[in-house]
Amino acid sequence: MIDKCFATKRNSDSEIRALKQAVLYGLTSAKAIACDCFGTDMIDERTDEVIARLLSDSLIYEFWITSKTRVFLATPGGHALVCEPEPVHDRRTSFRSLVSGIAMLNFCCVMNEHCQLTRREDIKRLLPGLDRMGAPGSQYIKSVKVARVFGIAKIDFGGAGNWEHIVRKTVAKAHQLVEIPDYLRLAKAKRFELTVLTAMPEKARRINLRFAEYGATTPVRMQAVPIPDLLPLVAPLLC
Repeated sequence: MIDKCFATKRNSDSEIRALKQAVLYGLTSAKAIACDCFGTDMIDERTDEVIARLLSDSLIYEFWITSKTRVFLATPGGHALVCEPEPVHDRRTSFRSLVSGIAMLNFCCVMNEHCQLTRREDIKRLLPGLDRMGAPGSQYIKSVKVARVFGIAKIDFGGAGNWEHIVRKTVAKAHQLVEIPDYLRLAKAKRFELTVLTAMPEKARRINLRFAEYGATTPVRMQAVPIPDLLPLVAPLLC
């Protein structure tokens, strides 16, 4: 169905990729478009041209989070072009949605070359039986060599503190999930992970040190990853 929608449009492959990214993650950025479309985190005229064309065609619109941080959201026309329905209750510019969207966008599209946020219907198709846990918008699949690694991300909204609580909750979730045979099978094959996405590099470092202490207690890989682009959003929480 999606291919038929694309076939009638005049937009380039790069424009369609960027638009699909904005729809899937709820937003996109110039850096994410450059990485996904052109394989570089350097924003050049190719990226600027894709963004300008999508803006001109009213398929995306810009939203300034701060005076220096700009993201792009798909318009109703953009959703229609890729045959995806608009959000029923559009909360894409709420604080939690912006933090979640930027965190997952950067983790999947900027920091990992072969990683994608995965919708429930995709999980049912690619990894049957693994669609029972994880909030919408938090599950992802990474392609590592010949295998797929399934992951569930936890977005940290807590500013500088609260890291010990995050560690305890993540470890508890790891133990809970491996009680389900499908998750245990993937974990033993090193194909299942839990990831904490946080704005603060020092917080991520401390969490990873604590995860290392629990490494022998669960086959689930646990990691914390800093997302510096979250800092403009969480900075008020650090005051």
